[in-house]
Amino acid sequence: MASLLMVLGLVQCRSTMQMLSSCLRILLVTCSMHAVYGVGALDCWDGTAWTYDVCCGCGNEWGNRSGIDACWGGDFAFEDCCTAYGSAKVLPNLPCWRDALGPKLIVELANFGGISWKLPQRPVPPYDVGSVMPYVLWPSAYAIAVWLFDMPAAKIRGQRVIELGCGLALPSMVAALAGAAALATDIDDKAVHLANLAARRNLPPDAFSRFRAQTLDFRDTEAVASLGIFDIVLIAGQLYSKALQQPLLEALRLLCGSRSGPHDVDVAAEGPKHSCSIVLAVGGSRQLSPDLWHGWPVALEFLHALELEIGASEFFLCNKRGYTAPWSGYACVLFES
Repeated sequence: MASLLMVLGLVQCRSTMQMLSSCLRILLVTCSMHAVYGVGALDCWDGTAWTYDVCCGCGNEWGNRSGIDACWGGDFAFEDCCTAYGSAKVLPNLPCWRDALGPKLIVELANFGGISWKLPQRPVPPYDVGSVMPYVLWPSAYAIAVWLFDMPAAKIRGQRVIELGCGLALPSMVAALAGAAALATDIDDKAVHLANLAARRNLPPDAFSRFRAQTLDFRDTEAVASLGIFDIVLIAGQLYSKALQQPLLEALRLLCGSRSGPHDVDVAAEGPKHSCSIVLAVGGSRQLSPDLWHGWPVALEFLHALELEIGASEFFLCNKRGYTAPWSGYACVLFES
């Protein structure tokens, strides 16, 4: 199998002398956005009066979006600047934390996997990305949830599944629906509360009995090791900071059985001792940052390190299967030992 890094970028570039991050940028822009946006349309926000959370609401078939006409003009339209999943007429924008009525406390997903979901959110002032991150549904979590629905049931049923940095824990709940024993974890106790609340409100009794959510700092190797070994690890996002890269790799080694405890060393040379799948959705949507691609160098470095230890089984742009918006920058990656 070709190297994941080759699949991600180099083979798509005209010159292998280009920087890898530049190659990936070219790949994603070409595949996802070329035919959608005109010149200047990448700059929807000025960072002062006009920001994502001011101008974007939760556009869906009921039309409950911000409705602030002053946000839009010329090439800048609500549909171009705000929609993080498909058409704004079909599903709520993701992330979706504010509309014309104020903070969005419920995100509804109609007939998603046979269930009409009502996911509680708790966006908090000042309603920026940092303050709401653990408390709202993100496209990466949605992508993994849809991907799990698409996987053969036998791949998930009866497995031990853990989600790191779960937020609202939609992927973990889907895993429980599919028959797994699912543990959703997050460093934020308020996010864990929201995950438990969502599970009680949305899961049927049998699936709810297989779901659990608890606080966990995956940087704490002793706490991670105490959880034991899992068959499937779910990661939506988490690759936005280089400081998290090594702790996350170490947590995956423990959870997948590459090492037995926090004091072992040189586990990379040994390789995994347990069959383990790691399901990731990484990347971003352009409307959330002036620099859409700022997280990709960190993500690429992490994916490469993980590939050296386990090996990538599957990679695709999430939008190619309809898991995210046609122009989003999310990649879906599966590692299997």
